Amino acid sequence: MALLGYGLFVVVLGVPDGGIGVLWPSMRHSLDRPLADLGLLVFVGAACYVATSAVTGWVVTRFGVSRTVLLAVAVSTLAFAGWSVASLWGLVLLLVGLLGLARGWIDSGINAYTAHVGTVGQMGVLHAMYGLGATLAPLLVTAALVLGVGWRPVIGLFALLSGCLLVGAVRIRRAWSPLVVDAGNANDELQPLAPARVAVPASLVVFFCYTAVEVATGAWAFVLLTDGRGLDRGVAGVAVASYWAALTGGRLLLGWRGDRVAAPLILRASWAVALGGLLLLWVAPTPLAPFGLPIEGLGLAAIFPVLVALTPARVGPDRAPKAIGLSIAAAALGGPALTALAGAVASAYGVEAIAVVLVAAGGALAASEIALARVAPVPSA
Repeated sequence: MALLGYGLFVVVLGVPDGGIGVLWPSMRHSLDRPLADLGLLVFVGAACYVATSAVTGWVVTRFGVSRTVLLAVAVSTLAFAGWSVASLWGLVLLLVGLLGLARGWIDSGINAYTAHVGTVGQMGVLHAMYGLGATLAPLLVTAALVLGVGWRPVIGLFALLSGCLLVGAVRIRRAWSPLVVDAGNANDELQPLAPARVAVPASLVVFFCYTAVEVATGAWAFVLLTDGRGLDRGVAGVAVASYWAALTGGRLLLGWRGDRVAAPLILRASWAVALGGLLLLWVAPTPLAPFGLPIEGLGLAAIFPVLVALTPARVGPDRAPKAIGLSIAAAALGGPALTALAGAVASAYGVEAIAVVLVAAGGALAASEIALARVAPVPSA
């Protein structure tokens, strides 16, 4: 239950990822920006995300997860509040970058903490909190658009949500257990089956490919379904929300049954289902194509939490916090890289080409996970 409480801070990670794709059409018109600038917006946030994620493993082992998360949630609250009233594109980019810094601290810190003290199932519940934020965000944005409220009050609501989490962070700041690993005794419990110099780079590739697929789908699915397939905005918004809802539901299922199924089997089944959903989104006729989104979301659900949970077994618990920080940094690069690429391809060849980019990325995810399983295997049970 304690980890579930800590996982509420991860909600703030899912809100921008789930909402930005639905928010962007209105936001870009308000700020007079071209369609492809979504890639720049995501890239700025991710670059700052990477900057903090890469060093968070070092930070949390010295200053504690509590202080790290408390500072990060405070920064995210300020960033959302400023974003809700900013009218200059440069200021928006600055605030999104500040939000990226905060999100990197939260993501890496809490993932390292949970991998250290939790299980695969608990990791699934933790990441379901991300899915909760990502599911609520497109629903809120869609409702605001339908009601004609505009995008700024929605960002203000996100600031309020982050402020509530800040109050919670202050109240439980003394409840976190110290994140301390004795490197000398670490291999008594977990002996990595592959050298860290092999396991870490291979893991980074999979994390990169995973978030490339997850984030780019969330960012461009609304545009693909409306501008590319001609769907009503309300229907498309619900379809995007169903993607994040399936992601959340799959992670809750992982929390319920994840400790009873071999982790390698979960990974193989997951990317296969996700790839099937992407293919449906690409080739199915318009009435059926949106159903590919929840299928893809369900398939993607377990991949990230299982990969994080297996990191101590792959690199050793003494190296796990830093390896997880680097993995989160690699993951933070994948999303904006594919989002920007999809935007460039859409500008050059039309919105429908986004589906082709997503399917290719899904294939790369499958290939990279198979390669990781070969060079850095873990026990099947």
